[in-house]
Amino acid sequence: MPQTCLFAPVTLAVLRITACFRLPEVPAHNNYAEQQIKQFAVGRKAWLFNHDKLGAQASANLFSLVMTARVNDVEPFAYLTHLFERLPMATTVDALEALLPWNAKAALAERANNS
Repeated sequence: MPQTCLFAPVTLAVLRITACFRLPEVPAHNNYAEQQIKQFAVGRKAWLFNHDKLGAQASANLFSLVMTARVNDVEPFAYLTHLFERLPMATTVDALEALLPWNAKAALAERANNS
């Protein structure tokens, strides 16, 4: 096979196109993912705590929590409030797992009904 400057990109494009035909449930684009992270990409330069490696890690952790809550149909602010109130008391693996968005959904719904 010839090793030219265009060989690798063309091969990659052909592989992706053939994968789309074999797996029709996989989209040929990543528009959804880009739309989901756009708000964070636009705002990242404005946030002061993102100026070093630890700040970037904290930011990534927070984004991960927010997006996981959204994917599980949990309102992010309510989930983060619930999480930060109960996290200091969670000392076992079971207690931590109960704070995951898909497990905290029932507690958040009950809390919303009581409010």
